[in-house]
Amino acid sequence: MRFRKADVFVVFVASFIVRILIFYPNFIPSGDVAQFSIFVREISTNGGIVPSTNSIYFPGSEYIYPPLLFLAVNYFNVLFSHFAQTGGLTVMRELFLSGALASSVTAAAVYWKMKEKTHGILLLVPAIVMVFFTPDLYAFSWGGYPFIVAEMFMILLILVLENRNEVTYRWAIYSGVLYV
Repeated sequence: MRFRKADVFVVFVASFIVRILIFYPNFIPSGDVAQFSIFVREISTNGGIVPSTNSIYFPGSEYIYPPLLFLAVNYFNVLFSHFAQTGGLTVMRELFLSGALASSVTAAAVYWKMKEKTHGILLLVPAIVMVFFTPDLYAFSWGGYPFIVAEMFMILLILVLENRNEVTYRWAIYSGVLYV
């Protein structure tokens, strides 16, 4: 059984490498990435709390872009702030790497599900599609990292909800965390 799951890991690693190589050597695409970096800085200057109003999306309004990814990057930087200083480019690269990781998890999860429907050499087709042709690659070009992370959580939630045999305590925890 473990050997049969090795190809899912290969799809994950290949997806991650392709996403890294697309933006090599600077790892900073255009689009909203600079604004996201500023949003992380707003959170960090606010003591790790999402501001009640913002200056990025609809300035002065109460609308805040879903901040989970930005909070995670901020707390990661706080955790390792004693070892290295983080600047704007570091935050941009962290956002990129978190998006690449989430996109690779999504590709591996969808490939794992597609793998149940086919076998043999035909498994190359879904593997190639998930590595090279997912919509996440377009989202990278404009810095759609929150979209990519949200998509990962939605795909994992769908897989957890679909693969339930019975409602157990462990299943309830997984689905609850993914839902939140």
